[in-house]
This record gives sequence, C-alpha cells and structure tokens, in this order.
Amino acid sequence: MRIIEFTGPGRTLDVRSSNGTRMLLTGDDMLAMFNQSESGLMGVLIDGDDVASERAADFYAFSRKHPELHTKLAEIFRHAGVDLPLGINEPSVKAVAIRMLGSMYFGDRGTLLKLIEQLNASEFSAREEASKEIEKSFSTFEGAILKELESDELSVEARKRLDVIVKRQEEAKAGDRRAEDCVKANKLLDSTDYIISLFDIADDQSRRLITHHLAKTTGQDFGMDVEKWKQWWSEKAD
Repeated sequence: MRIIEFTGPGRTLDVRSSNGTRMLLTGDDMLAMFNQSESGLMGVLIDGDDVASERAADFYAFSRKHPELHTKLAEIFRHAGVDLPLGINEPSVKAVAIRMLGSMYFGDRGTLLKLIEQLNASEFSAREEASKEIEKSFSTFEGAILKELESDELSVEARKRLDVIVKRQEEAKAGDRRAEDCVKANKLLDSTDYIISLFDIADDQSRRLITHHLAKTTGQDFGMDVEKWKQWWSEKAD
C-alpha cells in the first residue's frame, strides 16, 4: 500500500492498495471514499451530517443515479489529480452522443453530395469552404462520408480532403474516450429521454439527425418540433 499526502485547499490524504482500492480524506468536515475492485464499486461521501452511499456494478450506474454526488466526488478527486468517469450530463458526453448518432445513419446524403461536388471546384476558396462545412457537420455526415469513401467514383481531390477530415476527427475522438465509454455503458443512444434532451445543445443538422433517430425508434413523428417531442415523452412517462 502506498500513501501520498497532498497539500493545498482542504488538505487531501490519498490511500491506494494494489487491488484497486482507493480512499481520499479531505477537508475538516468531508470524507470521500472510492473503492473499486472486481466485485464492483462503492462510493461514500460524508458532508457534515449528510451521508450518501451506493454500490453499483460500475461507476456509470452510480454517477447516473447520483449526479450531484458524482459532481462532488469528481471535484475532490480532480484536486488529487484523478479524473473519474464522466457523468451523463457532461457537455462532452452529450456532444459525443450526437456524434455517435451520426455514425449510425447516412445523415442528409443529398447535402453531403453537393458539398463533395464542391470539393472538386476549380476555385481553391470554394474547395476550402466545402471542406470546412463538411468538417463542421461531421457528426451528422460521418456514416455517409465513410460510405462515400468506399466508392471508386470519388475524385482524387475529394478523396484526399475527406481522408484528411476523417483522420482529424479520429484524432479528436481519442480525447473523447471517457465520454464514449459513458454513452456506451449507460446505453444512452437507447434512451428516448436522453436523446430528446440532446435537442437543447444541437445545431440544425444535428436536430435533423435526432429527429430521424427518434422517429425510427419510437414510431412517432413530430418533425423538428422539440416541444411536441418533450410533451409526448412527458405524457408517456406519466
């Protein structure tokens, strides 16, 4: 076992063992404990007289059930230099959920084909503008882009530009692994409630993608009317 003492706001004591158990003690009136082993995870937070405790198969279930506790624990652990798995309401998780939806569908293929055609324009500025537009809406075009790259009909210029965009996006994804893990572990793409909540951060392209997914998975069709989707789900949940 090794014990590391950190100095700073709240003064934190960090204890780790070889089997994965970890405990942090911080502040005069707060104890945060985080145990992780093959049997699961237990998180305990004692803040004054308030005590919260939970045992779960994994941390994602724990953080989803107690988002406020997750936030408190995350702040404490971050102070000790440890990043806990992300909670479902983190902006990065929502952004990645939209991106993952995009990889499931071909998105607005007509719009993408027009932009690909523009990649072959004689003017450099037009080609650059098309590249920027495709990359900006990559989350909704991803499935269609990967499909187009399988085609032999792409020009050398278009293929080169699309390859660069895909490579850049793949590099960006490497920093989103925790968010992607959260989406998968919580099965967020299967949650109608969660998908509807994504409308609040989505741009027009992403909203079309969300609408398509909801219509496909629920059998309902309220188009881009976000309030109708929310109302329908609220009534269904009741």
